[in-house]
Amino acid sequence: MVDPIAGWLVGLVRDRSLVTPGRLTLLAALVALLSAGCFGWGPTWAAALLFQLSFLLDCMDGKLAHARGTADPLGRVYDVAADAIRLTGCAAGLAVALTQSGHLRVDGVSYAGALVCLYLGIRVSAPAIAAARPPFAVSERGADPGLVLIEATPWQILRRARSRSVVPGTTVDTEAVAFTFGPLLGLPVVALLVAMALDLLYAVVFYARAVGRTRRTVSAAEEDRVSAP
Repeated sequence: MVDPIAGWLVGLVRDRSLVTPGRLTLLAALVALLSAGCFGWGPTWAAALLFQLSFLLDCMDGKLAHARGTADPLGRVYDVAADAIRLTGCAAGLAVALTQSGHLRVDGVSYAGALVCLYLGIRVSAPAIAAARPPFAVSERGADPGLVLIEATPWQILRRARSRSVVPGTTVDTEAVAFTFGPLLGLPVVALLVAMALDLLYAVVFYARAVGRTRRTVSAAEEDRVSAP
């Protein structure tokens, strides 16, 4: 949803010296803090849209650095820091909003904050499990063909969306569900539950693939050892 717009915008600002990857990362973090504040104190619709604006800027910084050939070794660190600010800040703001509005209140006690914490834990755990896969299981689609240069237009990027898709979706997708679609539709609790379910499925899929691939590799190695002269 965001990547086609980000790629197009990078094409527009690529030759503008005023726009730098570092400034985009900083702006993404500042917009994320503004989104967190709007989640906590309103309006919620603004918080949801600002969350996606922050993510849009976050998508642009790395693309701009690669387009200019000026990738900074610390750029990834800054980018992850901005991601952390957006995720934790907006989660805290959403927890405040749900608690104040009385969501998940049982016998006078609100469990909304606990639900947000549970989602946050699952969200962080899912990519950690995927990252811990054995090296041979990193790519399920074969060797990386390398960078493919395409025209920076939304249509050209959308045409390649299918080759980049991941089943059942990534944590980026679940963040959109939890922090954008749910609040905009007035279903924040339902959205959090859906996001948690998708993140759990994401973790289970990668865990199952890693275990299955490991067993097949071990079995193949044992067969080679037995059949060796």
